[in-house]
Amino acid sequence: MEMSIVHQYASTYGWTRDYILESVYLDEHFILKEMIEEEKRQNYLMLSHIQLLPHLEDKDRKQFIESLSSSESVNDRLIDKEIQTDFEAIERARQQFKNMN
Repeated sequence: MEMSIVHQYASTYGWTRDYILESVYLDEHFILKEMIEEEKRQNYLMLSHIQLLPHLEDKDRKQFIESLSSSESVNDRLIDKEIQTDFEAIERARQQFKNMN
């Protein structure tokens, strides 16, 4: 998971691996990830307006836009709210990943 986080921030913001691992805290990750996902949804919606929607029937167009504009985030659907975060394991993993360099 750490590598996907590093890749996501490096490709989106141009941040270095060390900067991400040292400066981005776990609570910030969820906020930043949601912002990146929302921006991707908006870009996808814009592209669909340009390329796809002119060729759809009205009913299908409305259904497609509603599915993209859903206020329920991906994280809300996938994350079990009862799971507790193991911050010690995260710190150990961060140190192990940092020592790989």
